[in-house]
Amino acid sequence: MDKLTIEWAAGILEGEGSFNIYQRANRPLGSKQCTITCEMTDKDTIYNLRTALGAGTIASRGARPNRKPTHILSIQKMEEVFSTLINVMPYLNSRRLARAKELFNHLEEKCT
Repeated sequence: MDKLTIEWAAGILEGEGSFNIYQRANRPLGSKQCTITCEMTDKDTIYNLRTALGAGTIASRGARPNRKPTHILSIQKMEEVFSTLINVMPYLNSRRLARAKELFNHLEEKCT
């Protein structure tokens, strides 16, 4: 994957993405899930983002009152989240980078 493509993907995640850690329902306490998501109305951008990152699945949410349909890229597989973080973290600004590091550290602890 070339640097320009990764920089572009990081920019999209910087503006529209979210980096989350949450307790998984019906799982033992401490069984946490890390996810990276991006939701927007631009379907082509979401598909290009998935191609650029080589990770994730896409779902669509239909139109709601006063809202356009949206498309959601969701990266949930531990290996895909980890590799995405490694690729985009050098290009994130401080606020998103801090959150990305939380996910990275959590995953690093699980993998070692």
